[in-house]
Amino acid sequence: SDKVLWFALPYVLIKLLGFALHVRITPSAAEERKAVLVFVILSLSGLITVLAGALLQNEMQIYLWVAAMLLDFITAMLAGNSEGWRIRPKHFTERHGLIIIIALGESLIAAANSVSEQGWSAPLLVTGGLVLFITFLIWWSYFAWVREFFEEKLSAAKGAIQAKMGRDLFSFIHFPLVFSIICMAVGFEKILKHPFEPLSLPVNAALSSGTLLFLGLSGAGIYRAGKHLLLPRMVIMLALIPCALISIEKNPVLLLGFICVALTLINIFEWKKCRFSARSEI
Repeated sequence: SDKVLWFALPYVLIKLLGFALHVRITPSAAEERKAVLVFVILSLSGLITVLAGALLQNEMQIYLWVAAMLLDFITAMLAGNSEGWRIRPKHFTERHGLIIIIALGESLIAAANSVSEQGWSAPLLVTGGLVLFITFLIWWSYFAWVREFFEEKLSAAKGAIQAKMGRDLFSFIHFPLVFSIICMAVGFEKILKHPFEPLSLPVNAALSSGTLLFLGLSGAGIYRAGKHLLLPRMVIMLALIPCALISIEKNPVLLLGFICVALTLINIFEWKKCRFSARSEI
């Protein structure tokens, strides 16, 4: 319990420091300060629940930490409705885009560490090359036009509508978007550690679900921002599901190849149709 508490305390202290700085730099305008104070006060319930969970040694610890996550979700829902938030769309989307870049970079580091443990061989080079290519394609699928589309729509929205869009796109969607990259990184690491072994179900699930989650969430963001359905993306995602299923206990190159083809097709279709989407309708 003491060890868990020492992990929880820095988290709580950093959050409190962030809240203090946020309040300190917020302009004195009534609406803005009220929005920040409401967010801070509501967030305290989650921090108290985290500390309460850290003090327990029984199964209630897990329940309290799940409750803390739910309280954070509720806090974002309630506080994000305010008129007082002032969002700078270009800066906002750029900073969240950097998080995506960091996550993708970390996935490559995990993959590279696994490669360094192996002796060089042609199959390993092929597998490593496919992992690298998938990472490039994931990057391209987001930064070729999606990030600019988010910025354009966020800039066009005003007041509480803008605050809600920023909350939905860059909290409720972006957080699991980063999680999807982590899932893919787990798949990359396990595959490159054992490149000659058949692809196990857990590793297959991590890689394929991470890919589908990334594509699905970024597509959901497009719909949330502009009410546009990316039908080619949806069709390709559906086709990727049986491909992932038949890749279980097969050579990892098979699933990596399927994902490469799916991402390449999505990028071709969307780049051709959506590259000017920041200035026009999709």
